[in-house]
Amino acid sequence: MKKLILITLLSIGVLAVKAQDNTYPTAEQRAKALTELMDNKLNLDDAQQGLVAELNLRYAKKVDEISATDAVKSEKAQKVSALNDAKEKELKSILSGPQYTKYVEMKEDFIEKMAD
Repeated sequence: MKKLILITLLSIGVLAVKAQDNTYPTAEQRAKALTELMDNKLNLDDAQQGLVAELNLRYAKKVDEISATDAVKSEKAQKVSALNDAKEKELKSILSGPQYTKYVEMKEDFIEKMAD
């Protein structure tokens, strides 16, 4: 369960820090921060940057929609996890094999750090 929550956090783009006014980043801010991180770590080309940016934004907005529902946390986590699986499938078609492998390693490192 802990791993599911950590994967969910990563998929949401919680890599962005809370804004100074103590509000959480918008979907656009989270998507931009995640895209920049991915660009820096994966050396995306221009075409990939555009596709990854669109993908991150689309899924960040979907996560916000799920978060805004009255569902219990476990239901939300399951829905976000399913959303993450769909996102990963699309991402795999955008990235090269080595880039996707590095992305998975990056995600696993993040999960390990959050679990400690």
